[in-house]
Amino acid sequence: MEKNKKTTPPRHDFTVAFYGLYFGLLVLLFFRIFILRQDVIASLDLAILFLAISIFSLVQMRKQGTWPDIWNEYGKLLYGKHLIDTIISTFFFTFIMVGAGFWSLDTPGGVFGTIIGATVYAVLWWFLPVLLKQRRRK
Repeated sequence: MEKNKKTTPPRHDFTVAFYGLYFGLLVLLFFRIFILRQDVIASLDLAILFLAISIFSLVQMRKQGTWPDIWNEYGKLLYGKHLIDTIISTFFFTFIMVGAGFWSLDTPGGVFGTIIGATVYAVLWWFLPVLLKQRRRK
């Protein structure tokens, strides 16, 4: 009886391998754009693959119920966690936009534009989940 039993590989091995590939792809993408100074269009294949993997991961996390939540069990917003998420995501978004050349830090006007862009992103990142939750209630 024991010989017919199928063994499934541990999920931990898959997770470690997946994150190794995921972050390896991210590092490779940043290396090609920021270190080798390749054009963003030249790295479009990696960017599209990284975006597809990211969207797939988010959909799978949502389906499995492992989505990190900013709401507690009573439906109240966890302000500290949400604030940290907002600051970190705004920092990385600004870094990517400046590094890719969409925003400039060369002139005072460019710095001001970068600050405005980062602020708009942070405000959207903060309020969008709140608005979506209120809309879901209705």
